[in-house]
Amino acid sequence: MTDNSPSSDLSIIQATSEVLLQRTAESLSELLKELVKKFDPFPSYPGAFFAYGIEIDAPKLIAADLGCVILGNDGGLYEFQIGLDAEQIAAGADPMSTREESLVPLELPDIEYIPLAYEAIRIATLRLEETI
Repeated sequence: MTDNSPSSDLSIIQATSEVLLQRTAESLSELLKELVKKFDPFPSYPGAFFAYGIEIDAPKLIAADLGCVILGNDGGLYEFQIGLDAEQIAAGADPMSTREESLVPLELPDIEYIPLAYEAIRIATLRLEETI
């Protein structure tokens, strides 16, 4: 006997929507990995010494408090962080020589990843079109 109650129907709808979100996020991730392969060379991030990436403006609907988001040369989305070693500066070191850059992988729920990945695809595609 099947359960045709409204509660069961709602559970099926919710589960289906979660599966669709996951599949969409996975598909966008694969598209990003393919898209970055089209850059030759992959652009360095402006003002960075060691990082390569394309800045992505996070859509306003994303709840996560994101810093500087970049699309990395592997197709991943990262927060670009810059820091200085205060102890070395206090000891007389040149501030630029104490600069530390890091790419921190973003770990977002699918519902936040999807609009950010879409924006990354849109921006990267525009950058590629500029080179044609």
